[in-house]
Amino acid sequence: MSEIKQNITNELSEEELENIAGGFGHPTMDDPRYKEQMRINTMLKRGMKMDEIQKR
Repeated sequence: MSEIKQNITNELSEEELENIAGGFGHPTMDDPRYKEQMRINTMLKRGMKMDEIQKR
């Protein structure tokens, strides 16, 4: 059984593991990674290209 669990955790990203370990895993605007992701998503929706966004 522990071998199966090990395989599952190897396939998850670090962030996904944090969410599992943290319980809820709901991002908030206090989290700078979440804020940055929201900013990027908004710019992509407005039609900007990823390389233009990264220059800012």
